[in-house]
Amino acid sequence: MAKHEQNSLMVKNVALGNYLKVYFNKNQGVRLGETAVVSRRLHEKGPRLFPHIKIYTEQDAGQIYCKCSQPEQAVHVDVYHEPAQIQVLPIAHRIWAVINSYLENRDSSVPLSDDSLRLNNTSAVAARIRIATAEGQGNVSRLVSHGYDDYLEIPEDLSDHVHLIMELPEDWYDIVLALIVAIEDVIQEQGYQLRKIMGITHGFQKGVQMEGMHAMSMPFFPGRKGDDDQVIRVQNQKQALMALAQRLGGLEEVHDYLDSMRGNVFRKITKRPQRKGPGELDSVLDRLIEAGLVEKGILGPNLTEEGEELFQYLVLHQRELEALLRSILRRFTRGSKRYQRFTRSQWESRSREKINKRKILARDEDQASSVMAVPETVIEAARHSFMDGQPRLRFLPEDVRVYGKRSYVPVDICLLVDCSASMMGDKSMAAWQLAEHLLLSSRERVAVVIFQEMKARVAVPFTRNQRRLRAGLRSVNPNGMTPLASGLIKSLELIQESRVQNPLMVLITDGMPTYPLWTYDSKGDAIKAARMIKESKIRLACIGVRSNKEFLKDLATTAEGTLYVVDDLNRETLIQVLHEERQLIMSEGKPGP
Repeated sequence: MAKHEQNSLMVKNVALGNYLKVYFNKNQGVRLGETAVVSRRLHEKGPRLFPHIKIYTEQDAGQIYCKCSQPEQAVHVDVYHEPAQIQVLPIAHRIWAVINSYLENRDSSVPLSDDSLRLNNTSAVAARIRIATAEGQGNVSRLVSHGYDDYLEIPEDLSDHVHLIMELPEDWYDIVLALIVAIEDVIQEQGYQLRKIMGITHGFQKGVQMEGMHAMSMPFFPGRKGDDDQVIRVQNQKQALMALAQRLGGLEEVHDYLDSMRGNVFRKITKRPQRKGPGELDSVLDRLIEAGLVEKGILGPNLTEEGEELFQYLVLHQRELEALLRSILRRFTRGSKRYQRFTRSQWESRSREKINKRKILARDEDQASSVMAVPETVIEAARHSFMDGQPRLRFLPEDVRVYGKRSYVPVDICLLVDCSASMMGDKSMAAWQLAEHLLLSSRERVAVVIFQEMKARVAVPFTRNQRRLRAGLRSVNPNGMTPLASGLIKSLELIQESRVQNPLMVLITDGMPTYPLWTYDSKGDAIKAARMIKESKIRLACIGVRSNKEFLKDLATTAEGTLYVVDDLNRETLIQVLHEERQLIMSEGKPGP
């Protein structure tokens, strides 16, 4: 590159760095080029359809993605492309080259902060940049040196963009454009097209919150102006009620919660949702106050005029809202995986073909299994022998009849849910939403067994009835210790006592066993229970958090089951895991080549 061209590029980059500082100090983000959005905030596809991006001004990217103790410490970059799994390692190597070139050509006369002076080599800078795609993610330094990095939850759907977060001082903002260009080049080199961003908007959070991925989204309720505003008001009421229902557990809970803010002190106490602790309801209350639905009073919170209107809308349109909630719970959006699968069982029953005894086929027909239909084969041979005038029964290859393969394999699911104190809140709510999703989106029965304190119990026996399921779930209040062995045995007994089809036991837990069943060894008792599950030939899928991976691997291996390790027990991840497990059951019922 010629000297004057290099100087011109440096000037351009410095100007860009100053440009970013101005907008960042205004708490805003910018679009760079046609495909990238840059800010120090959380941003994602906005309320309008893509390609409009929403930047959430109250959500600091560094604190969300990097767990920074102070705000304004990190820059968030998203580069958009067509839906694809972009390979992460080529991006890491290209960013490494950009950093190396930047350090070699940086103007030494420019004064730097103390933090920037310490960033005097490529490895030190790369260690402060993290990238993520739908294919993988990691710290750039470790990706380049090791070829991989530890998994870290990124609360975004990464199927249509490359995510970059860099913890660098303001002196380094002039490298941002070079990083974006490098990422765009790698995307195109992998054969995928870039996608243009048409515009960005700024506003308050309506999705991922700092307190977790599942914080509640609540619209704002403007004053009345006209018919068009009334339509918007009704839409906002539906959105608010759906958000509350998913947060509190259902529309009945929403009714009771709103009703508790309409009357006297006695009603305020008795109508509070039983499965929510005071701390959990604080964030819900804050959202309602921000939306103008609730105001604080001397004796506690009270519904505003808009809040009372929302309550009346719930009362008058409950059936319509129940149907809308069912459609939301039934919904499943396939995104990038938020989990890792470590083991899966190999026992004989998994490799058996799933047959349909009502379908009889010749063995060379499509959908024919390898399982002979003996009575039908004998009948076919007798018919041919009689037609050919044979004095004895004679079997020919073309007489063989087999059963057809099942195109659908019913699976009755028993959810075994840890309801110890650590599961209170979003984790247990995610498990309940999983149960409702399974019931509403499939034809099988669902049961729920919980374990807490010193024992386990059946909260919901196998059922296809949503009301019965929700009634059982409302009786659960997470608390106490973790008697895992008791839960495994109770689930085993329920499956053996019930007339179930291809039972699948799904364990959902965030902790280790803390209360034994037979001995004084909580872990040993849980392993013994897992061995009993294996002997009963019942399929087990364990879903647990990364910190307990080693114990859960032992448990799953003993039961010859599948282990799914997640960083966050949320609805989307749990549903995605169950869909994968369901597909495994279907695929493993097919014979090999």
